[in-house]
Amino acid sequence: MGATRIGGVVMRAFIRSVSALLVVAAVAACGYFYNSPRLGSYRGVLATPGGDLPFLFDLTKEAGRYVLYIINGEQRTRVSDIDVTHGTLHARFPGFPSTLTADIHRGEWQGNVSLATAAGEQRLAFSAKQGAGYRFFSTAATDNADVAGRWDVSFVNDNGAATQAIAEFQQSHDQVTGTFITAAGDHGYLAGQVSGDDFLLSSFTGGRARLYKARIDGGNIAGEYWNGNEHSRWQARRDANADLDSNASIPKLTGNGIFNFTFPGLDRVPVSLADMRFQGKVVLVTVASTWSSSSHDEAAALASLYEQYRGRGLEVIALMFERAQAFDKAAEALTRFRKEYGIGYLTLLAGPADLEAASAALPSLDRIYAFPTTLFIDRQGVVRKIHTGFNGPASGERYRQTEAEFRALIEQMLNTSEGRRESTRNFRYAVRQTTQEWMGPSTGSG
Repeated sequence: MGATRIGGVVMRAFIRSVSALLVVAAVAACGYFYNSPRLGSYRGVLATPGGDLPFLFDLTKEAGRYVLYIINGEQRTRVSDIDVTHGTLHARFPGFPSTLTADIHRGEWQGNVSLATAAGEQRLAFSAKQGAGYRFFSTAATDNADVAGRWDVSFVNDNGAATQAIAEFQQSHDQVTGTFITAAGDHGYLAGQVSGDDFLLSSFTGGRARLYKARIDGGNIAGEYWNGNEHSRWQARRDANADLDSNASIPKLTGNGIFNFTFPGLDRVPVSLADMRFQGKVVLVTVASTWSSSSHDEAAALASLYEQYRGRGLEVIALMFERAQAFDKAAEALTRFRKEYGIGYLTLLAGPADLEAASAALPSLDRIYAFPTTLFIDRQGVVRKIHTGFNGPASGERYRQTEAEFRALIEQMLNTSEGRRESTRNFRYAVRQTTQEWMGPSTGSG
């Protein structure tokens, strides 16, 4: 009888243990299910100095791995460098030293985004919810102002510096897309809404977080603009003929009119424009930076042009001015940039990401107004054209015109009778050995 009672106690204890294990397993299984990212469409929000910056994105799987597609108007930015561990998602954005980290709870995400800005790293709180398909306003207003068309725009930052621009907007009921175009390039694909006389736009691609808030008063718009932690006020008036002065920000050659430089590549080996490898070649030199959105747009175009024309004597050299101070960090950012755009041409590390620093590093030019700035140099070493900025795909017809202009000038320089004679070596580049700390040991900085 005693043995039976003992056996019953042991059995009950065994059953309780098994039950507890089953509960733990069920909880673990539920936790795994709840913390796995759900595929589908999301509305993300960044908490910026200007307020909530919304954007839309899709989460899908390709070849068994998570992939994000960030949506801004007709643009879909693919983010494939993603890891998910214990319910936390880590993503690195293509071409930019920016990251997203978020904890996953069913169809909701909470975390932060780290951006590289002129003032250093900017960390923004981030949240997302599955299924919400609106950008700013969940319900469209019935009577909305009309912003479609072209606008003459002026931005004034908190230091009082003014930038002229034109805006081109398309509108369908309350939905608005478009961009701002400046001498340095465009603001990329923007998307937003009009609600009555309130006008809001935003864009987030991983490299830039742009937010615009404004009020519409007939043929005028007035509002504020945040680009990361930079703030400006802007005003616009409707003008179908508005345009920019394309000659206002073109650098000029100084001294004897000969452009030259010496900077290190990713392998730390100095490269000069006077090197034999460039003699008798058509050379495009772009002064650029991985943090510049316009430099990204230009890099995609130049990578294609280089592959098309390199066999006929085209060389492309990018002089990259980077925010990372240490050589290794700058080289890492540049390596990611090269991979993202399939860059086969030379990229040199030229100095810190600052227009004044770039101007000082290139005394052959009187000034660098913007990243990118591109020089077209013929086979005899003569600078035929200098182009400031780059209009990307978001600028529509301007992008097609810019690409056609680049292509036509390359063709012209490659097809000249002087260029076709292989014996012509009237190479006029001068050499100026420029001392750069980045040429030094691996611990050096610039």
